[in-house]
Amino acid sequence: MNTRRFFITGAVLLLILVAVALIMRPNKNQNWRETYKHDGTNPYELKVLTQLLKEYFPDEKFKIVKDSLSAALPATITEPASFITVGQAMYLSESDVYRLLSFAESGGQVFLALKAVPLNLMFHLYSDSCDSLTWTQFNATYDTLASLSLTHPSLLGAATPVRYAENGIISAYEWRHIPQEFFCEEERWVVLGHQNKDLINFARIPYGEGYFYLHSTPLAFTNFQMRKKAIATYAANVFSHLEPGTIYWDEYSKVPESFSQIKDSTRLSNRGPLQFILSQPALSWSWYLLLIAGLAYVLFKGKRRQRPIPVLDPNKNTSMEFVNAMGRLYFLQNNHRKLALQMLKLFFGFVRERYYLQSREMDADFVNKLKIRSQVSPQVIESIALLNKNINSSNVLTERTLVDLHGLLDQFYKNCK
Repeated sequence: MNTRRFFITGAVLLLILVAVALIMRPNKNQNWRETYKHDGTNPYELKVLTQLLKEYFPDEKFKIVKDSLSAALPATITEPASFITVGQAMYLSESDVYRLLSFAESGGQVFLALKAVPLNLMFHLYSDSCDSLTWTQFNATYDTLASLSLTHPSLLGAATPVRYAENGIISAYEWRHIPQEFFCEEERWVVLGHQNKDLINFARIPYGEGYFYLHSTPLAFTNFQMRKKAIATYAANVFSHLEPGTIYWDEYSKVPESFSQIKDSTRLSNRGPLQFILSQPALSWSWYLLLIAGLAYVLFKGKRRQRPIPVLDPNKNTSMEFVNAMGRLYFLQNNHRKLALQMLKLFFGFVRERYYLQSREMDADFVNKLKIRSQVSPQVIESIALLNKNINSSNVLTERTLVDLHGLLDQFYKNCK
């Protein structure tokens, strides 16, 4: 660790105390829920901490991650960089987990101050060599106070007391710590801090060229706690373990602890959106009001206000009925020529719509194109062309010729492509 950073801490704390005095002024409308917003001024939000980090590393970039880690976090780094998240819990997709691991493997530092760590991440960080133990989650103790201390020789001193208050009243709290039995690999897991002297709440895990830092007391970094100089100093000493560099501050993957993967890696995916809505007071009231409004609409405004619109029968195509009627009429009148002309008219209409050929003369060019496109026997097409010419040039048509024309047209319709 760089001892120069400890001298910087004193000057930074003076600025932080001024910011705390402005942020923590009495306000009846303060929200005492643990929301951990980076720019929030409520008691359990983090504006003082983010200001501390910006002052502590004044020449470094401070980037807010508002998209998935796989999109916003670089897979590899060439200069020092840290990823920091402070909150109740976080949800990581598989792609986010591998991006975070890749970030650390290339030399990045990952600082996770959480009450519950994602199980799909710990699967990669924790080996089951400790008598076949599998990672579960942090343990918990209930009290109104927790004493925090660090193990580095230059940071030893009196323990820093942290208290929990609800609406300004000191209350019991569930303080989390890392189970001792998971430190069987002493060469890998390094203890950096304790809670109440013998419970571990701060540890470092190497991964590739970088490190993962686990801190189980995110409450210590909130505005309400850091209004005290001792806790602000403790926070500065905790983050002095990080090497100065670009800071990626996570605002995307943080979720309430009730949505964390405490028992199994599928718990979050099994919870529906309605469960989240009902877990938030404001959203639950909005949901109930929406249901009441919908019920009122059904009861009072759901009646039809106009007469039903009658269903109209679709239009029918009566062209074929007309053609059949005319054909029967011509046949009964022995007017075979008119019936033949009507049949040829339908034939030319069929050819025009199907093969895009327009002609009533059936000249040589028309006949050749029709042979190619219809792939009907050339003898049939030539016979139709010959009958067409004879019918148009004569005034009388025998019944035999009409029957021949019908037969040829029927062969054409059945065999055309």
